[in-house]
Amino acid sequence: MASQYQAIYDNWKNDPESFWGKLAEKIDWIKAPDANFDPKMGVSGRWFPGGETNTCYNAVDRHVAAGNGDRVALIYDSPVTNSKRKITYAELQDEVETLAAALAHRGIGKGDRVIIYAHGARGGHSHASHSTARGDPFGCVWRICASRISYPDQ
Repeated sequence: MASQYQAIYDNWKNDPESFWGKLAEKIDWIKAPDANFDPKMGVSGRWFPGGETNTCYNAVDRHVAAGNGDRVALIYDSPVTNSKRKITYAELQDEVETLAAALAHRGIGKGDRVIIYAHGARGGHSHASHSTARGDPFGCVWRICASRISYPDQ
């Protein structure tokens, strides 16, 4: 089977507004955008102005709601720690809901800045890849900070 890459790339290149608009139809929106793109908004324009969505719902919750909770959502594979873990959508939802409850208990809310410190990120941790997922319902601004992100011995 031939790759569709070139056709998809050409479609994007020829009409990016239409290309991204069609893909945006697959997103569950809280409030649908007023347009696909507004070139007059800001220096570089703005995609999907007026639109409001919940990234966590689109990435996790809707898959569980559709009956796909037992499907694999993430595969954590660390050659450094020699560990592998498959995380289903339902497991991911449970884990990020636990984090969300802890954040809510600490009073984290809309507009707050939250930094996740991933100590020893060189080896990684399966939770680092999805620890930010539940910030979205709160409207938090997230950053992940890692202590080691390079391999100086190589």
